[in-house]
Amino acid sequence: MATGATGRLSRRLAALLAVLAGAVGCGRPGPQALVEGADVCDHCHMTMVERRFGGELVSVTGKVTPFDDVGCLAIALVEIDSARIHSLWVSDFLEPDSLLAVERMVFLRTDSVRTPMGYGIVAVRPGARADSLATALDATRLAWSDVTEWAREASGR
Repeated sequence: MATGATGRLSRRLAALLAVLAGAVGCGRPGPQALVEGADVCDHCHMTMVERRFGGELVSVTGKVTPFDDVGCLAIALVEIDSARIHSLWVSDFLEPDSLLAVERMVFLRTDSVRTPMGYGIVAVRPGARADSLATALDATRLAWSDVTEWAREASGR
C-alpha cells in the first residue's frame, strides 16, 4: 500500500513539475547574456569580441539573435519585418554585463571609439556618466530613432 501511495505521489509531483516547467518556458521573451568568443553576429557574421558594443533582437517567438555592433543591429532592422520583433536590447558601453532595452538608452556617435564594424555608435544609460562620456569622446548624442534613421540611410533604404 505504501508503494502505491508513493507511486501516485511521485506521478503527481512529476505532473506538477511538468506544468511548472511549461509555464516557465512560456514566459515573456527576453535577452540572453552575450558570450564573447562564442556568439556570432547575425549581420556581419563576426564572432563577438567585446560585449560592450553588442546588442540583441528578441523575436515574438522568443528567438534571441546576437549582434556584435549596435550598428549591425540597427542596419539588420531595415530588412526585418517589425511584426516579428518582440524587443531590442543593447549592452551598456560602461557596464557591459547588462543588456537594456534600446528605449532606455542614449546612443553616442563618435570617431574616438573603434567599434567592431567601425560604426562608432555606443549605448549608455542616460545621466551624468553618459554626459561625461559624450564630452570626453566628443560624441553626438542620439536617440534610438536617430540610430535607425542613420541605418536606413547607411543601407540605402
